[in-house]
Amino acid sequence: MFTDVSSGGVPSKSGRTILVGESATLLREALKVWLETIPVVAQVYAVGRSDECLEMALQLSPDLVLLPSGFDGEPAVRTAMQMKQHNPHLKIAFWLGEISDLLLCDILASRPVGVVSTRESPDQIIRTIEQLLEGVHTCSDRLSGQVRRIQDHLARSRGRKDIIGLTARQKEVLRFLAQGHSVKEVLRFLAQGHSVKEVATKMHLSAKSVDSHKYRIMKKLGIHDRVHLTRFAIREGLLEV
Repeated sequence: MFTDVSSGGVPSKSGRTILVGESATLLREALKVWLETIPVVAQVYAVGRSDECLEMALQLSPDLVLLPSGFDGEPAVRTAMQMKQHNPHLKIAFWLGEISDLLLCDILASRPVGVVSTRESPDQIIRTIEQLLEGVHTCSDRLSGQVRRIQDHLARSRGRKDIIGLTARQKEVLRFLAQGHSVKEVLRFLAQGHSVKEVATKMHLSAKSVDSHKYRIMKKLGIHDRVHLTRFAIREGLLEV
């Protein structure tokens, strides 16, 4: 899916546009100014909310969309999937710091063109972004090992072979959560304290479907109340604190 970032240059093309999402105002403005210093970039649009990001992506069709792991506690994967539903040709990448295997699994399942590590040097980040703008599906060096491990899991997550490098507990959880994006979304919203009706409204599902997901989640994980569900979500990296 991805290639490792090389140290080589990228042929220059002018007029490229980037849409970057980031909830924190100061960081968002700093990213906009910094990304506009990249020679191949003509314009950077920076937004702080998922709905703004979706609207601008569909309106502008930028050359690259850079998403964080989430917007104010809600996963950005859902935003990426909505973008792809409306415009399958959008190039969407994720801008990530340290991240759990479970969250990265969710992100990679949305088939981004790349993942950019915020822990790389500025020069390395620029090289990664330039490659993404050129159409190269790539991954920052700092995330490449973790990405390869999760890609291996995604390719074999239907219960066939063993998942290398994970504990027995992580294997069980990953196999369960790999059944579909809706399962993870329902778990997150319930752990955040939303009612079944509220989750149904947010996800455009029937209350009956959400209640069914809730029953399966709690039965599979051996959880019997919201407190333990929240603790599980935090421990497994599905809910930020």
